[in-house]
Amino acid sequence: MGNPAKDPCRTRGENADASPFHALGAQPIPNTSPRTSVAATPTFLAGPRPLYRNRRPGWERLRAFTSIDLTVIILLFAILIALMIPATAKAKAKARRINCVRNLGTIGLSFRVFATDHADRFPWAIATNMPPVKNYDEVLKSLLTVSNAIANPAAFACPADSRKPSPSWASFTRNNISYFLSPSASESFPQSFLAGDRNLMTNGIRLPSGIVKLSTNASVSWDSDMHHGQGNAAMGDGSIQQLSSAHLREQLKNTGTTETILAIP
Repeated sequence: MGNPAKDPCRTRGENADASPFHALGAQPIPNTSPRTSVAATPTFLAGPRPLYRNRRPGWERLRAFTSIDLTVIILLFAILIALMIPATAKAKAKARRINCVRNLGTIGLSFRVFATDHADRFPWAIATNMPPVKNYDEVLKSLLTVSNAIANPAAFACPADSRKPSPSWASFTRNNISYFLSPSASESFPQSFLAGDRNLMTNGIRLPSGIVKLSTNASVSWDSDMHHGQGNAAMGDGSIQQLSSAHLREQLKNTGTTETILAIP
């Protein structure tokens, strides 16, 4: 008997892994492509949820706002405010002093313009015909002669002074003046005092209102009422100087006169 015929299906099954290239002696190329199977599934996907997935979100983990936190914040704000207050006070004081210098510049310029038109004499020298000034009222009357050159009488009030400026020349009085005037000032002595802050004292005593005479070696100084122990002054040549008490005494020695007369409002 002959050999039984092979089942073509079985033959195909047995030769399923065979390749036509076998007949040519070629080696099959191994299949390296990844295979996906249930067994290859990562355990963190197929198994139970890990512990970190059971944690609460960040906003749920935040602890409550305690009274200690509130106290710390309040203390920080208090420190910041304490640091800002001195800086703000210094800025305001500096601004007031700058305005004071501007006022004295206006006064000095008006007097020099007046002197240029009146044979180099200031108003009080003409009003009194150059006798010794007896009281402040005489200086005040001569002061009104420059009202045409100074449109706003508020220039005679220092922003650091407690005295208030006058709204107009019609209501202007000595109580609206923050600056002393010096009847001894002259353009012949450019470093003589023409005007300045009224907060002066000698030997620790505040100079009174009226006419005061100072020698070149007088122990004069500023008090702390207006510019924290300093002051401003307009000189006979129209310049403005910011003076400490020590510089004030030094300037008093260099006025060129043996005596400085001050009319203090």
